[in-house]
Amino acid sequence: MLLPKSAICILSAVLACLNVAFAMPSQPASTIPSDLISEIQIDVENALKDIKPQKSKNQVNTAILPGERFVIWGEIFRDGHIWAIAEAKSKTAYLEWIGNRWKFREAWDLTPCWLPEGAQREDRGFFHIAPTKQPFSIKPVGPDKSIALLIAFNNDGYRLGYEIAVPTRDKRNIKLVASSGDGEPDTAAGYLITHESSGRKSWWTQNIYHKWINDYPIQYLTWTNGNVNESDMGPTRFTIDTTPASPVGEKHYRVVQPEDSETTTVLINEVEFAKIEFTWKDEKFLLSEPSGGAAAEELYFFEKLTGLPGKACGERINGVSIETAKRYQSKFEIKLSGTKEAFQTLSPDRGLCSGQK
Repeated sequence: MLLPKSAICILSAVLACLNVAFAMPSQPASTIPSDLISEIQIDVENALKDIKPQKSKNQVNTAILPGERFVIWGEIFRDGHIWAIAEAKSKTAYLEWIGNRWKFREAWDLTPCWLPEGAQREDRGFFHIAPTKQPFSIKPVGPDKSIALLIAFNNDGYRLGYEIAVPTRDKRNIKLVASSGDGEPDTAAGYLITHESSGRKSWWTQNIYHKWINDYPIQYLTWTNGNVNESDMGPTRFTIDTTPASPVGEKHYRVVQPEDSETTTVLINEVEFAKIEFTWKDEKFLLSEPSGGAAAEELYFFEKLTGLPGKACGERINGVSIETAKRYQSKFEIKLSGTKEAFQTLSPDRGLCSGQK
């Protein structure tokens, strides 16, 4: 059914507002000098001139070009378009197969990180990270689990990060849309999950949850285990920062529990919001999986404070399977005190069990 022109105008206006509200990212402008761009174009088009794509559907190939430069080519995104991603002059370039030749499209100021087969990482200066054997890979973390291109990079010498790229809607270009600073991104319950950490000083880790909207990953929340404030190494269990796009709106929570205390305090904008005590009906139950209790509590806070289903945590939470954490949730009782909003947010009778939406 065709929409009337007036309805199309209204819909366009609404989408424009959503783009602003959700802070839609845009492809960053290249910081590579124009003369170097020209050199990269000549270099990669010449390097790939003898590489011909396979005609079979979904065929993807890799090779190492002279000078230890990695290239991946073929129907990378499984959408009928043939691309090549190649390392060139310590940058990353991509080309499209058009009219029986490779046509240069763009170069990113991004140095791929990888280790050729048989090379020793110490000899290449990789003392704290273990580079992958190929810097370009594909993984189903795009919209609706479609294929995305992952580009490995050296993040501060202590972490292997990955840039995430997907094709534009018109399939004429490839865009960088997100970055996972500590390891490959994941997906769970329809969310894209990227990762960050404190790197060399391992006192906190982060999972950043995104939803794909208009083919862009829009950040919903950041879940931090530990505390980015180095002076607080003890009482903070985790911090939750949600965005206006998330199901609960923009919030800042910090969950603290001093050593040897049975009481967990939830702060909102650093003001006391609630106090919670978890009482186990049968503490012998904890002996079968000692970490299960902490995982069950964390899963409880995750669902209550983020508005996301527990299955968005993936297969495990706090090192314990989600199934184990769910089972443990049936074994504790909760004593809660705090503001009226705290009871509305954290009350046990408001969907304690995980997996609810």
